[in-house]
Amino acid sequence: MAPKIGWAPQGFLAGNMYYDQEQDYRKSIGQSHQMGDMSIRQREAEYQDYLANAGVRSSERGLKEASNLAKTPIQGALAGADRATAEATSMTAPSNAKAAVFKNEQHKRAVAEDKISSYLTAVLQQHGQNPAAAMTIWRDQIVPQLEREFGEPLPDQFRAMNIDQMATMNNALTQNSETRRAVLLQNVKDTAAGERNDADARSREAVAGIRGNTPTSAQGRAGAYQAEIASFVDTEVKALEDRKKQSRAKETRVTEEEYNAIKRRAIMAANSKFYGGNAGERGGETRSTEAARGDNRLLDLEKLEARGRTVPQDHRQRDVGKLYPNGRGGYGRWSQGGWIPVE
Repeated sequence: MAPKIGWAPQGFLAGNMYYDQEQDYRKSIGQSHQMGDMSIRQREAEYQDYLANAGVRSSERGLKEASNLAKTPIQGALAGADRATAEATSMTAPSNAKAAVFKNEQHKRAVAEDKISSYLTAVLQQHGQNPAAAMTIWRDQIVPQLEREFGEPLPDQFRAMNIDQMATMNNALTQNSETRRAVLLQNVKDTAAGERNDADARSREAVAGIRGNTPTSAQGRAGAYQAEIASFVDTEVKALEDRKKQSRAKETRVTEEEYNAIKRRAIMAANSKFYGGNAGERGGETRSTEAARGDNRLLDLEKLEARGRTVPQDHRQRDVGKLYPNGRGGYGRWSQGGWIPVE
């Protein structure tokens, strides 16, 4: 490692450099010997531990031998029990699979009916007095939208409904709404129950693996519950502030009243997700969810109607509150203060 040069020092300089190099050498050799000694002492300590654990290994071996000896006389019975369990599983598997398929089909049908009912209601409310416009919007805009959402084509007779048939189908779907909502709610409950069971299983495994260092499943749910509320509040507060900025409001910060309202909704949502909520909270949450869903579908309908619409150059010819395409794949709503972007 010493640098190499093209000349050798002489006299006093040579002696001084020789002394420095000798000191470095002796220091390195001493450190090497010290590390070797430490390695030897570590192996000696490990060997002492191995000898000290001889009794533990012997007791474990005795336990395994005793367990095997106890099972030997009843091996036939254990094998028979395993065979019976396997036969019972194979016998019940087809019926369980059919039940799961039926339940899944019920849920898919309920989701489809819910979407169709919402779109029909929106079209009839806005264009019920103009049958030709309602039928055109339904055939050319809503049906293709539904086919994209479902991932499969709809029957031709469904596409070619007249205004009376649209009203009849909407009435039938409305009358069946309670049953449909029960199916959707049960699916949500089953999904939540499955997630809670998985979380409990993971918590139990962690407790079994590291006793005393892992929180219980109840503590884990409590932490996840608080995290869910905090995430909900952060997301809603940011969204509200963004909406205020887009509307060019003078005050864009969230008020205390608005924050408390968001916090109440967050608690209701977390109660429903983690602990089932209560009747009043579930009812209020359902109503708010249905209202938001209706608003979103009305907005989707506005976007469908706005396709192909051109923006008048003269702002006096633009309708306040009307949706226009922005030319970049998005939309904007015209207001007296200017454009408001619409997601």
